[in-house]
Amino acid sequence: MKLSVRAKSALSAVEGALIIGVFEEDENLPGWIKRFPDKIHSLLQNAVNEDNYKGTFGNTLLLRGLANSKIRKILLIGLGKKDDWSEEKARRAAGKSRTALRSARIKKAAMTLFGSEADPAIAKAQVEGFILSGYTFNKYKSEKAENNDSIDISSLDILNVFGEKTAPLKRAVKLGRIIADSAILARDLQAEPGSTATPTYLAAQARKIASSSSRIRVKIFDKNKLKKLKMGAFLGVSKGSQEPPKFIILEYKGASPKRKPIALVGKGITFDSGGISLKPGAAMEEMKYDMSGAAAVLGVFRALSELKLNENIVGLIPATENLPSGTALKPGDIVKTYSGKTIEIINTDAEGRLVLADAIAYAVKIYEPSQIIDLATLTGSVVVALSSHATAIISNDSDLTKKLIDAGEKSGERLWELPLWDPFRDQIESDFADMKNIGGKGGGAVTAAALLEKFVGDTPWAHLDIAGTAYLSSSLDYSPKGPTGVGVRLLLEYLS
Repeated sequence: MKLSVRAKSALSAVEGALIIGVFEEDENLPGWIKRFPDKIHSLLQNAVNEDNYKGTFGNTLLLRGLANSKIRKILLIGLGKKDDWSEEKARRAAGKSRTALRSARIKKAAMTLFGSEADPAIAKAQVEGFILSGYTFNKYKSEKAENNDSIDISSLDILNVFGEKTAPLKRAVKLGRIIADSAILARDLQAEPGSTATPTYLAAQARKIASSSSRIRVKIFDKNKLKKLKMGAFLGVSKGSQEPPKFIILEYKGASPKRKPIALVGKGITFDSGGISLKPGAAMEEMKYDMSGAAAVLGVFRALSELKLNENIVGLIPATENLPSGTALKPGDIVKTYSGKTIEIINTDAEGRLVLADAIAYAVKIYEPSQIIDLATLTGSVVVALSSHATAIISNDSDLTKKLIDAGEKSGERLWELPLWDPFRDQIESDFADMKNIGGKGGGAVTAAALLEKFVGDTPWAHLDIAGTAYLSSSLDYSPKGPTGVGVRLLLEYLS
């Protein structure tokens, strides 16, 4: 999509569709509407009066443009109450706007800067919401649908209706595009079938990202290297599959070598059948999404290649399949991890924590990071607790937790903290090994984190369980049904 920012003096030159945000408290349309030709101003005011349009959040009113005008459609989008206004509201309103215009078969649009002032953060959010709401994944459809949705907006102007300055807004719009495009990369990786998005495929994507920036290096460890490293937990999960495991490591160097890196660890189970502890058949196709943590890390590094942040960041992705076979890991087996600690396998479907344990331990030993953030579609338990409305955060550091929660509020990828108390740790005690990989009934999201905690040492650490937020069964504002790319916007907000 072509994006540009224009000053208020360009209002009279708008083509295609015009999107106008209206607050609920506004008795009349915003004063800057008067800069349009009188006929358009009158059309808008009459339509608002006749339809009793109130500007409640998300409420739309689509009008036909005037004859002999370049403006074919005018869309009013409700912004809700001014006291409730936020970046996330801007993101959602922009997403709703694009959805409302799909039937108009228009390729060009201009969207006024929402709010009451020229706020770059709002401009960034609008761009994110508008781009993300148009996401589709149809590369495997042999016949593309010939309907109204097949014509979508390909050019968008952001109109600064509050003044002539555009430089700060241009920077914000560029940032919004980078973030949205990076989240879309993550969505694309999630959407690919497991037969395509294998560990080898993810490794190739990592190489592609690294090749785009001199600040990024990539290392790919194969099965033989994992054996030399004695990553018994990671290798144990991979035993049932013929697809070779890959340990993908991305290093972004944007600061002094003396500065400790931030470690991002993403679970990369490219298909999870449950292994010998086989999952039920219903909805098993969704287990291609079990690499969503890996997709988020790759999305972040895609953005880093353009953002040039003043940080050192390392991304670690343990990638493998979890399948049943005659050589697969079995309940009752004991694996020895990279750290030397042992884990008793009670259920082979609790495999994500096993690959993460080795990846986290490796990060701690080799990189001595200032902090570790892991992302994983780890438990069904968190879906029961939080549905798709929030990602669970479980951490050993209150300051890190607060900063991530704040970033979640700003980015629209909200977090909710769960406690990590000793009774949860007690649940994973084993009679035969240092720990067991599940903790029985109850508290599954936290007992999974309790296992990971044993491998972080004294490093500040946050575990993000994205099982409920990685994909949606129905569309929401700027997130169409399917993969969400969750974690990308959150982490980029935090890292920035």
